[in-house]
Amino acid sequence: MTSIALFNNKGGVGKTTLSYHLAHMIRRLGLTVLAVDLDPQANLTSMCLEETEIEELWENGSELIDERARSGRPARRRPGAQRPDHRRRRPADPGGHR
Repeated sequence: MTSIALFNNKGGVGKTTLSYHLAHMIRRLGLTVLAVDLDPQANLTSMCLEETEIEELWENGSELIDERARSGRPARRRPGAQRPDHRRRRPADPGGHR
């Protein structure tokens, strides 16, 4: 198992954006990815989950997580999937163009 950790005390240097794009590209290579969002602002979480899923986590947090872990089901949304609203984000393609 390979682990990649990104850390920098300074804000606004692109840690979350880099984490999101790394997770997306590693997943596109066919590898399993676990992105852990330890930032209290939870921006990485909001990039990877639909708003309804975030609301469901707030309401049913531990029960939902336990149920998904027991069932072995993957998350419903993967990095890079289309967002349904104005918050849509699109990872850069491998050539660096949007």
